[in-house]
Amino acid sequence: MTFSLGVQDRLRTHLEALRQVFIVNRNLLATQDTNALVAPLSSNGLCGSVLILSREGEVLAGTSGLCDDDQVLPTAYLLELVEQLEKNHSPLQERYENGLFSLSGVVANKDWVLVHTWTWRSIGVVIGRQMGMEGLLTLATLVLMWLLLISLKMRVFRPLLEWARRVHESEKLNRALIDTAPVGLGLITLDSGQALLCSPAMLEVSKHMAPEESSLPAAFIKRHNELMREYSGPSGKQRAAFQEELSFALRDGSRIDLSVSMVRARHKGRNVLVTAFTDITAKSRVEEQLREARQAADSANAAKSAFLAAMSHEIRTPLNAILGNLELLSHSALDAVQRDRLGVIRASSDGLLAIISDVLDFSKIEAGEMRLEHIEFDALEVLSRALMIFAPVASAKGLTLMGELGQASTQPVRGDPTRLGQVVHNLLSNAIKFTESGQVLLRLTTDKPRSQLVIDVQDTGIGMSAEQLARLFQAFSQADTSISRRFGGTGLGLALCSRLTQAMDGTLAADSVPGQGSRFTLCLPLGACTQAPLLPSFNGQHVLLMAAAHSACNYVCGVLQAWGLRVTCYSHPAQVGSGAVAAAAALILWGERNSWQAVEENRLVEEAAWVVDCAIEGTREPVAAGRLLSVSMFALRGLATCLRHALQGEALAAPQDGRKVLLKPLRILVAEDNALNRQLFREQFKLLGCDPLVVADGEQALAWLAHEHFDVLLTDLGMPGLNGYELASQVRQRWPDMPVLAVTAHVTPQELQRCENAGMFRVLGKPLSLDTLAQALSEATGTECTYCEVGQGVGLFGGQVLPETIQQMFWESCEASLTVLRQARSDGDVQRMLSELHSLRGMLGVYRMRGVGRKLIDAEEGLRLRAFSALEEVDLLIFELEAEIKRARATIHV
Repeated sequence: MTFSLGVQDRLRTHLEALRQVFIVNRNLLATQDTNALVAPLSSNGLCGSVLILSREGEVLAGTSGLCDDDQVLPTAYLLELVEQLEKNHSPLQERYENGLFSLSGVVANKDWVLVHTWTWRSIGVVIGRQMGMEGLLTLATLVLMWLLLISLKMRVFRPLLEWARRVHESEKLNRALIDTAPVGLGLITLDSGQALLCSPAMLEVSKHMAPEESSLPAAFIKRHNELMREYSGPSGKQRAAFQEELSFALRDGSRIDLSVSMVRARHKGRNVLVTAFTDITAKSRVEEQLREARQAADSANAAKSAFLAAMSHEIRTPLNAILGNLELLSHSALDAVQRDRLGVIRASSDGLLAIISDVLDFSKIEAGEMRLEHIEFDALEVLSRALMIFAPVASAKGLTLMGELGQASTQPVRGDPTRLGQVVHNLLSNAIKFTESGQVLLRLTTDKPRSQLVIDVQDTGIGMSAEQLARLFQAFSQADTSISRRFGGTGLGLALCSRLTQAMDGTLAADSVPGQGSRFTLCLPLGACTQAPLLPSFNGQHVLLMAAAHSACNYVCGVLQAWGLRVTCYSHPAQVGSGAVAAAAALILWGERNSWQAVEENRLVEEAAWVVDCAIEGTREPVAAGRLLSVSMFALRGLATCLRHALQGEALAAPQDGRKVLLKPLRILVAEDNALNRQLFREQFKLLGCDPLVVADGEQALAWLAHEHFDVLLTDLGMPGLNGYELASQVRQRWPDMPVLAVTAHVTPQELQRCENAGMFRVLGKPLSLDTLAQALSEATGTECTYCEVGQGVGLFGGQVLPETIQQMFWESCEASLTVLRQARSDGDVQRMLSELHSLRGMLGVYRMRGVGRKLIDAEEGLRLRAFSALEEVDLLIFELEAEIKRARATIHV
């Protein structure tokens, strides 16, 4: 039905178009002739026949065909059309008959009739062609629209649907994650604080929070706003994400610690805060326990440091008196037996001081308080001194101590000479200790590509297994449990060497075979030195070398050849003819001579022009006796000096034997609270040629300084009343030109800094030797030192073990301490008893009354702990002290 109506409408439209064309054609014919207009009239685009007739029905022009067929209009039909026009007097006549549709009309101003004729077929063809074109266009449009819809579906709608599906799945997954996550998750609106999403963990925490606490969302919002204000920059830009640790009270009275992450976001057009938190209560408790443990460890370490400082002071104070008096005693006139005993005592005291120093140094390294020097020095000097120190020890055990120190006479290095010597001394001491027979070799080489100094200490001792090597550098550990019993020692030396080597940016390694010996290799950086190693230069002079040991002969021969000498080596005097000695410029005797007789050696010495005797017991600096030059076999610089003197005529330096004295007598003020140390300082300064005045405290020192002139002030640091720091500060203010020297038993970086702030010139550590005192006084006052022979000084002890004044002072001090101790015991004054026991223990330590000293320690500890039995121990101790002092005093007088 719809299609039929559409065809009717199309037909009406077409017929109306035909009428309009007919009228146009008729109007055109009114002004044109027939022959000129036939073609335009027949090509008007409408299928049909176009005829121009006369009024008599004669065809004047036109087309006789009817569109697609050859049908010719009958003449009668045409005449009938003309007659109807004339009869009706109508300008336009429409007619449909027998399937023909015609339009006819009279042409104005002409005696013509225009006839247009169409069949339904021609009309249908035109209408069908138009509708076909429109249909094709419609179909094409529909196809394009369909393709567009498919494209939209594939490229737009399907991705959108897929995205929507994924969003839905993602939201479901997010909700599943929130519901199953072990952490607390939440989505909170910033404007109202409403929790849009909460995980079960967040709900569980919220359920157990104390009533007085605000809700978790409110707490998170509040803390976030505080952080936003806190971290708001000057430009107004704010951080979006924060990480915080918050603590909340729970209903059961405990607290919960949360680690909260917060970040701002947008959700459904609203500003929200995304939060995530984890329960770190257990972690916080562990951290708190760790902090407490660390604090306890720090407190223990501080207590240990304080204990070591106190023990250092308490041990070094009597040890200072012991070593100082022993040094003074060594300058007295003693017989051989007394001198031997004095040597044993000094050696034992030095050993005790070395152990104390090792323990304190190890403690300093662990506490990070070890400060190393960084100066340029000669490593050969350090190694030569070490070999000379241990040569007598090795000889006493029947060992051969050898040194191969390279070819140069000097080896500059930048570092700490004291610590290098400490490491080398430990290595040599261990090598000699653990070697029963054979030799100990110290070898020095330089690794130029790596700019390293390499020191090897090799022995033929007991050796070590791989298991023993693994724990070799552990503190207080030895190779096996029998080492301490068989060889002694604390097991601290190698651990200290390892720590010191690391502090000097070096390495210390060990290589050993059980039963064959060990080798320790020390590598240290050479550093940036201003001087190069010195290699002596000669002009090819011929020298003879006599060395019993084959290895020593090879080493020394190579050194001499590197110096530019022609060398002939021998291992026994019998191998040398008389002519050979006379022809040589010098004869060098090296090392041990046990393999030949003295007569054989004397023959060579008498024939030689110059003799250089390089012995184990030789001195570091050359000593000349006519044409015989003596020097240590471990001093290459001394050997070079001897050869330059013998072969090139260079003069030897003046010997520096004896002890140091100051060229100008100095007036010294000493502030020291310990009576024995006061007497010791008095005697030491007298030996140095000074005039000392010794007082007991800082107030007395200030009083003397106000009335008399002194060149130097020497003060103890830990004096009662006005201590050394306060005394130095006041002296610096009132007498700025007065040099102040401090003496303490515990030298730490803190002490040094504190003394420097007080204006002190130098800090000296106890015990003090005469040379150390002389050097310090010389630098403080600018007074030069010289050497004098032993026995020429003043204030000597005249052969007594200790001066009578010191002995008398000691007994008086002990008796005075006992009197004070009895009174304090009677009064119940614990602090006074502790102070007196402390002072008495220091004095008794000088005379090695260790049994009583240990009891003093026990009594002190008991009093500090407020033990009731400690008072009874003090009573017994006073009685034992009186008896012990009487016995010791009687023994010493005998």
